[in-house]
Amino acid sequence: LIIDPQLQGIKWIKQKESAPERNLQIVRLGQKDLIRKLETALENGHTILIENLGETIDAVLMPVIQRASIKRGTKLFIKL
Repeated sequence: LIIDPQLQGIKWIKQKESAPERNLQIVRLGQKDLIRKLETALENGHTILIENLGETIDAVLMPVIQRASIKRGTKLFIKL
């Protein structure tokens, strides 16, 4: 979580994560395919940047932010 009013941090993250193998996904809250892109990034270990969150965080993102994982057997899952 980064608060970046001058957009310097976002520019730095985009520069560092722009390598093709990192597969940086940039989405905005309220975008139609936000959940699909979030699921894909979590499943494949890719980087995702969610811009313009505002002061409140959507309930869908809370398990990810809290790292609320569920262990089933030897695997860890995050319920979205």
